[in-house]
Amino acid sequence: MTKQAVQLFIKYKILELTGEMPRTHTIRHLFGILKELVESKASIIGD
Repeated sequence: MTKQAVQLFIKYKILELTGEMPRTHTIRHLFGILKELVESKASIIGD
C-alpha cells in the first residue's frame, strides 16, 4: 500500500511538471524522471 502511494505521489508531481502521466510503475524509474525534470527546471531558473 505504501509503495502504491509513493508511486502515485511521484506520478502526480511529474504530471504537474509535464502535463503527462508516466506509464511506468517502477519507483526507481519514476524518481529518475522526476530528477531529470527538477534538474532541467533548476538549470533554466539558474540561467
